[in-house]
Amino acid sequence: MARATLFIEGGSTVSTPTPGKTFALKFISGKYQGGEFPLKAEKQIVIGRSSELDMVLVEDMVSRKHARIVVNGTGHDDLTKGPGRELHTFMPGENELVYVAGHRTTYLAPFAKIDTLKPGDPVTFVLPYGTFHYEITGHKIVGASDLAASTMFYDAALAVLGVNNLGPFGDSAVLYGRDKPALLVLRPSNGEAPSSNGVTIGFAAESPSQVDAFYIAGLAAGGTDEGAAGPRGHLPGAYAAYLRDPSGNKICAYAFVEAN
Repeated sequence: MARATLFIEGGSTVSTPTPGKTFALKFISGKYQGGEFPLKAEKQIVIGRSSELDMVLVEDMVSRKHARIVVNGTGHDDLTKGPGRELHTFMPGENELVYVAGHRTTYLAPFAKIDTLKPGDPVTFVLPYGTFHYEITGHKIVGASDLAASTMFYDAALAVLGVNNLGPFGDSAVLYGRDKPALLVLRPSNGEAPSSNGVTIGFAAESPSQVDAFYIAGLAAGGTDEGAAGPRGHLPGAYAAYLRDPSGNKICAYAFVEAN
């Protein structure tokens, strides 16, 4: 079951509900006029005349299953209906980080082509309160079978490169970056985090000594050797070190020195 994640930053600022605010569906006419139905941010509700639905309306103009309201959330049940917004992030248009999750191969496959996105590609959100345009700048996501172990590894290995732990992202992920999120370490919803063979995430270092420090710190924090720190003959002046994180993802740090 493939799941994909899209990070969006920036955009126009508008007045929108803040995350965590409670909402209600209010009837403005008809036999239920003035009544309210509370909405929970982590689930959807289905409206109709059928007695097994979330909201039962005994109204001639309402069909047996009349409508579905999908509210914010990225739980398993939410994403079976399409892409969802992570509750710990902002709404599109608030000029802050927006996190949208969806499936690539199942449940309408809203992110079937996410692997084809490249920097500069447009992303558009069309919402009741406005339309917001964004641009892809890049994305890096690694899976973590054990989020605590992976966090300890990345905290140690990346700190020496000036890449910091920016805090938890919901209950299943941690963000890393220098000033803005650049890497997401994520525990997949199905608990499985297979490493990607042939994929390496690289981090630029300022000097060979930083590469050495990355390698030493990563090994001490649970990483495994995939190539000791040192010159790389395939590229003049390259100095790099390679590690695998506790879930088997391959990362490296590299610097360039003046070739002799």
